[in-house]
Amino acid sequence: MDEQKTNTEAVKREITPGEVGEMIRQIDAAKAIFEKYAVYLTPAERQHLVGSNVRNIGFIQASFLSAESHHTLLPQYLPITKYREDKENFERKRTLLAVVNGFAQEISDSMLESSDVVYHDSLAYYNTIKEAAKQHVADAETEFNALKIYFDKHKSQSPEPTEAQLEHDFHSLLHGTKEGSIYVKKDVPAVEHSKLTVEDNVHSPHETVSETVKKKEKSE
Repeated sequence: MDEQKTNTEAVKREITPGEVGEMIRQIDAAKAIFEKYAVYLTPAERQHLVGSNVRNIGFIQASFLSAESHHTLLPQYLPITKYREDKENFERKRTLLAVVNGFAQEISDSMLESSDVVYHDSLAYYNTIKEAAKQHVADAETEFNALKIYFDKHKSQSPEPTEAQLEHDFHSLLHGTKEGSIYVKKDVPAVEHSKLTVEDNVHSPHETVSETVKKKEKSE
């Protein structure tokens, strides 16, 4: 109950432009500090690097613990000091990313609740001018017609992805550079003219809803 009350109060409290500006300045300051360590990879370059999934992190930790107790088993080009520095460098960046992702999730949750509030504000206005338009109130019909397009049911059929796009997205999923799924279904029975349905729902982890919509509209 207390947690629900806290969340409700958080939604009611409006974040000020000054607070947003101050946080952005601090984030920019943090980005400036990190700039000297930043690496900008292309999607192709990311595919050739080993990611830090749970299994890989477990292997790194277990391997390092073993190496610390068995220095003589290390290859000559890899002294334990370098191995330790490499691991600690990775752990520091992993910690930093966890903090940033946690902060991003907090902002996302708060924004989602605020989005719900302002959407229902907009819906209340829409329903009001809808009724006003029926009563032929001045300007109501014009404003209603301008807004009702957002509620028109228009089902757009996205074209099936090309073979090159499927291959690219498949490798992106394997290397963890994108999220989503690839679904392939073939009608049965398998006859000469049977239909093959392919759905490619692969996207960047950081891709926004608007970017996804623009991508689909561009493909259409």
